Amino acid sequence: MFRSISDEQNKKWANGNAEMPAKMTAAERRMTPEQLLNKSMEENDYWDMYCYPRKIRLLYYAAESGNVTAQFLLADEYLYGRETAGYSLGFQKNIPKAEYYYTKAAEQGHGDACNKLIELYIGGEYVNQNYAKAIDLCKKVPTNKVNGIMCCVLLGNWYFSGKVVKQDYKEAFQWYKMASDFGDGDGQAYLGCMYKNGQYVKINYNEAFRLFTLSAKNDNIKGLAFLGYMYEQGLGVKKDLIRAVDLYKKAVKKNDYSEAYTLANSRLSELHKAGLISDPFETVRLNEPQKKEPQKVFSHYVCITCGDYLGNNPNCIKCNCLLGVNLTKPVYKYI
Repeated sequence: MFRSISDEQNKKWANGNAEMPAKMTAAERRMTPEQLLNKSMEENDYWDMYCYPRKIRLLYYAAESGNVTAQFLLADEYLYGRETAGYSLGFQKNIPKAEYYYTKAAEQGHGDACNKLIELYIGGEYVNQNYAKAIDLCKKVPTNKVNGIMCCVLLGNWYFSGKVVKQDYKEAFQWYKMASDFGDGDGQAYLGCMYKNGQYVKINYNEAFRLFTLSAKNDNIKGLAFLGYMYEQGLGVKKDLIRAVDLYKKAVKKNDYSEAYTLANSRLSELHKAGLISDPFETVRLNEPQKKEPQKVFSHYVCITCGDYLGNNPNCIKCNCLLGVNLTKPVYKYI
């Protein structure tokens, strides 16, 4: 199939052998950035070495025209490139350009772009590790449930631990509370810990129990483990070992080897060693004396005719009644 000069230019640019893709056509110049983005999405044949560069070219012009979604998508393409089985399908990795377009999108309030930049600056795999930039970006992320949760929890952790910034329980509390208000299980669990341990706030086991309960309802491993501990120790709730072990089991099954997993696993082991539970990873059963079923035992004989108590004698002399003959019968009791 014939390929145009534009296709060849796009391919050279996508493979890093040209500064610019083919210029926009007259029709494309009349398009809005949104229309350019939509048209780029129509080029879906990734196995075509010409089709994919055409897609990226349209994405590039949409991004350069200020479309925030195009900027984010183009940054993704620059970050990961596209190669399969060693054969380039038409785009080379370019980390500086990926950072550039993520930043442009983040400056327009694109939450996912902010989160991606934060991950890059924290991880240090693609760019130099830079916590100062990560913290600044975290505080700029739109405060909404979709994009704000990760940043709230990160900031809370950094201020709580003091490893990245100066330790500040007040700041940590505020960020954890924001994450908790978004309904995030991690934020609820961390905030509950501050109430349980009296960090920045006075110890309040009832509030800690409430927050751990919310976190556990989100199936969060921290909430499950910490709520189990509250039940085990009777903090903010009546002590309930069966409920505690059940929550510990649910946390352990998540098997993520986090601090919460370690807590749940160690508490199950300790309870098992103390003889308070049996088979902790399979059943939730307390090692208490088993209640015996009532047993039926013989008590005495009675005469049905006269109603006399006969004791151990099965015969009634008064009525001349014999057991099983003239209505004398045994009476039983349960012990």
